[in-house]
Amino acid sequence: MKAKLFIFSVFTLCAIGMLFILSITSVRMYSKDPYILFKKQLISIFLGFMIMFLVSKLSFDVMKKISLVIFIVAFALVLSSLFVGEGKVKRWIHLPGFSIQPVEFFKIGIILLYSNILSKIKREDIDFYAFLLFAVSFFVLSMPVLLQPDYGNFLLIMLFCFFLLFIKGVKMKYFFLTSAPVLALLFFFAVSSTYRMNRILAFLDPWKDPQGKGFQIIQSMVAYSSGGLSGVGIGEGTQKLFFLPEAHNDFIISSIAEETGMVGILLIILLLFFVIFIGFSSAISLKDEFAKLVVAGSTFIIGIEAVMNLYVSVGLMPAKGLPFPFVSYGGSSMIKSFALAGMILSGISHAEDDR
Repeated sequence: MKAKLFIFSVFTLCAIGMLFILSITSVRMYSKDPYILFKKQLISIFLGFMIMFLVSKLSFDVMKKISLVIFIVAFALVLSSLFVGEGKVKRWIHLPGFSIQPVEFFKIGIILLYSNILSKIKREDIDFYAFLLFAVSFFVLSMPVLLQPDYGNFLLIMLFCFFLLFIKGVKMKYFFLTSAPVLALLFFFAVSSTYRMNRILAFLDPWKDPQGKGFQIIQSMVAYSSGGLSGVGIGEGTQKLFFLPEAHNDFIISSIAEETGMVGILLIILLLFFVIFIGFSSAISLKDEFAKLVVAGSTFIIGIEAVMNLYVSVGLMPAKGLPFPFVSYGGSSMIKSFALAGMILSGISHAEDDR
């Protein structure tokens, strides 16, 4: 029952995303073919489904054995983007006909690698120095993400680091002891870049520069306010007519809010709740430490990405460039989300066997 509800929730989120990607991109005409992005997303979902199916059939013993290899490949891809990426923001590796965003696969690698490492260590053996070692190693290995620069995903990976240590059962006083320097470091990275500083200023007061830095978040708020309770009707939204930037990607939730209103947003939140609840409840039921960490970590990544995307869309966080899992346009994000879903499905299956 859990597996069926989980799969239903995932594919319903995908269907909602596809509907609005078609509505938005066909109007904006990103190429001579008005349906090109819709077709690309359809291919990504198909590939993602195949990966989810294959991963769900893997045992956690196999995942543990290949965890280092997967991490090394993912890390190499992120590192290579610094050299082959185009422009100032080197987050993508461009190939003939498509591009990949390596950081999405890096998330999978880091979940598997650190779940493997932590599963071999007893909770009582993690003293303050071991805690610091883990935190610093996460920071060092994530540096290529920061250098791209991709501050949003870097922050997400650091949050995942502390989450993984938290569910391992590390003493809470260690988190409190390191919270001040971590916050100071994040503040330094935020203010050291003009681009990130502009995003923060736009978040704090978007109306100070409504046609510049604050334009995106203001248009997102307009979309929400226009939608009201039931929306203006599917296909009837105006924000997709080149008013709202990234309307099919980072701000697709705002487009959905305009056309379906609070009813549509609550449906998405409900489906996301099913995904997260099933993921965490399955993780709790697992006896194997590695499996527990992998499933909880996969669920956390999906959940935190969705929450951060929602917060950005309503102006509760500065823009981070993070897509909404299973809904936003983006092949790398979609395939990564399906791979994480496959790990969760494997966890659901193993949890039932453990009973």
